[in-house]
Amino acid sequence: MNIREAIKKKNKIVGQLKAESERLAKYNSVNVGYKRPYDPMECYENWMRLTNELIELKAKIHEANRAVYDLIFRMSELKHQATILEKMNCRDGVDEDGYGSYTREYNAVFNIVTRDKMVVAIREEIESIQDRLDKHNNSTYI
Repeated sequence: MNIREAIKKKNKIVGQLKAESERLAKYNSVNVGYKRPYDPMECYENWMRLTNELIELKAKIHEANRAVYDLIFRMSELKHQATILEKMNCRDGVDEDGYGSYTREYNAVFNIVTRDKMVVAIREEIESIQDRLDKHNNSTYI
């Protein structure tokens, strides 16, 4: 299977792990006389089996991605930068409280237009990296 398929399988296993652990927690202890819809021992065994499967799959994915770690790490940091910039206050000029009782004057180094252009450039780089990673994920087999 290629990396894309492996990532898809990994996500499926993560969902199955969540379901098994929730069933185990919910049905381990029940009122006497209540019929358990799931066997906690079976849930536990499935949970352990899926955990081992996930570990093995993650290790293979990480090994196959060694050549593109720099891209993966760069994309992660760029996403973080874009998020921070999108939240950055760009208020500039005079601001009144709405009742005229006070005014404040703000001075921004980066105005909203500049900030938005920075975010667009970062998002374009992220998209370019994602395209390269998609090609890698489709052509690299584990």
